[in-house]
Amino acid sequence: NVPGEYGGSELDALAYAIAMEEISRGCASVGVIMSAHNSLYLWPIQAFGTHEQKEKWVAPYAQPIKEDGTLNVGCFGLSEPGNGSDAGAASTTATLSDDGTEWI
Repeated sequence: NVPGEYGGSELDALAYAIAMEEISRGCASVGVIMSAHNSLYLWPIQAFGTHEQKEKWVAPYAQPIKEDGTLNVGCFGLSEPGNGSDAGAASTTATLSDDGTEWI
C-alpha cells in the first residue's frame, strides 16, 4: 500500500485483499506475480527503506507500466541452498566491509 508521494494508490489492506482475490479469480498466476511484487518486493522497502531508496526502488514500481509500454516488476529471490521455499530458514548474513563502504 504505497503512499501517493511514491506513485501508489494509497488503498488500505482490505482493498488490496479484495483486489488480489478478484484478480486471482481470473488468473491465479497473475495474482501470485502481483502478490510477490507488492508483498515481497515493495513492502519491505516501503516499510524500512530510506527516502532515497523509496524514490529509486519503490516509485518506479508502484506504477509498473512505463511510458514505452514495458513493465517494472519487482521480485523476491530465494536462493540459499537447502531451504527450498522456507524463507525463514535462511542463515545468510551480511557484514560491513572494513572500510565501511559496502555490505558483503
